[in-house]
Formats: sequence, C-alpha cells, structure tokens
Amino acid sequence: MFETIPDTRAYLIAGYSVILGGLLLYVLSLIVRWRALAREERWLAEVEQGEKK
Repeated sequence: MFETIPDTRAYLIAGYSVILGGLLLYVLSLIVRWRALAREERWLAEVEQGEKK
C-alpha cells in the first residue's frame, strides 16, 4: 500500500549547481563587458580631447 519515495537529492543539488553556475558566468560576463565599456569610454574621451586642440 505505501510506496517508498525515491531519493532525488542528487538531482536537486545538480539542478541548483547548474543554475548558480550559470548565474556566476552571467555576472562575470557583465563585469568583463563593464570594464571594456569603461576602457572604451576613456579612449573616446582622449580622442575627443585630441580633436579639440
């Protein structure tokens, strides 16, 4: 009458690992793109200053 409940803790841990890993990669990607944007902004400001002289 009573069935045993399967142990799915491994799938739970694997699922959370995949989600958190994806979020970590996304945040790292945002940081890299933010730094590249800041570097490009500095370069554009230097070019603009050079044109004004």
